[in-house]
Amino acid sequence: MARGGVAKITETANDVVHFYADAGGWGSSYTRIREITLRKSNGTGITSTTSATEGSSVTINRPGTFLIIYNDQSTTDTRYHGISLNTTSPSTDFLSISASEQLAYAEGRLGSGVISYGSAIWIGRLDSGDVVRPHTQGTDFQNGSAQPISFFVARVGL
Repeated sequence: MARGGVAKITETANDVVHFYADAGGWGSSYTRIREITLRKSNGTGITSTTSATEGSSVTINRPGTFLIIYNDQSTTDTRYHGISLNTTSPSTDFLSISASEQLAYAEGRLGSGVISYGSAIWIGRLDSGDVVRPHTQGTDFQNGSAQPISFFVARVGL
């Protein structure tokens, strides 16, 4: 133990994927999965994929504890977006997929002409073969390079 009774962390987060900005829309087949340009990837414990057909996803190659953050902006009244796990319904609105496939969600709300964004944040255990995705309620979300849209996945522990 380190001073003060706090355990020393001996492993760093070397498996990181960060998609951000340049949101190009959604997959043409997976119509509720965001397609976001990959900007940074490090390590072999996770694999990132972005395709025009299936949108963006991250596959876990090495089990552990992960931190996932998904930020998005709604362009209409109330819209939800979230982090899906191994979803079998990638063309279904996020809140309508099975609860077991929902890791976390956030609400974006348009009010007084101001577009707002929300952050879905989750930390927990994932196993090899698990696939996480930025999943939306619909297509009423911002697109383009000037938008604060991001999907971040990092292995933070064993």
